Amino acid sequence: MTKKWHSFISFGLVLTLLTNRLRRIAIGLVIAGIVLTLQALTLPFFVAFESRYHHIAFLEPVVCLLLRVFAVQAAPSANGVFIRTPGYEFILATTSEKLNLLLMTMVFVGWITMRVIVRKTHNGNLNNMIRETGQVLSMLAAFFLARYVFLLLIIISYRNYDIFWLPAWVLGSFLPLALIPAWQGLAHTHNTQDAAAPKITTQDLPKAKQQKRASKTRKHQSGQWAPQ
Repeated sequence: MTKKWHSFISFGLVLTLLTNRLRRIAIGLVIAGIVLTLQALTLPFFVAFESRYHHIAFLEPVVCLLLRVFAVQAAPSANGVFIRTPGYEFILATTSEKLNLLLMTMVFVGWITMRVIVRKTHNGNLNNMIRETGQVLSMLAAFFLARYVFLLLIIISYRNYDIFWLPAWVLGSFLPLALIPAWQGLAHTHNTQDAAAPKITTQDLPKAKQQKRASKTRKHQSGQWAPQ
């Protein structure tokens, strides 16, 4: 599996020997190959983790609490979340497949890899990287939990347990996740512009007033200065 990702790296290194425009494409291919390689190496560890911790029971009280916010009668049980509706009742276990922890792990590994690669470019230090890593991990966990609760609400309405695996629902539920990097990019651009803009402090106000007065004066032909 990793041989496919190595082809990205090899092809990118070959393109670095060509013109400058192709070098930019080559850098992207090399980075993509590194990210995909690390994701492929993470997959066996995730499979071992999932086989041992398939049923994620510790999240079920949180899921029940969130369902009660939407007026759904839910309670944790030994086999999963017990849900009662006016027409029927059922028990649904909270598993890693329903939460789609595999995709969450791949996204997190990809982000960590990209952040380490571009660390020198953005002059990041270790403390900032740890803080940003915690923020991204919390954001991903909140998103995947909210997605799971949303799909549970759809199941209660339509009584279709295959929603977790139907392509249309999977793609539609993950669409907001694709908008998070775009939102972070806009926020980073806005913060960069604010940092680059000159700020006038209270100590600089007298100097600014003097410069403004000087700009409003002109010199007569006789050599005397007079205000406009």
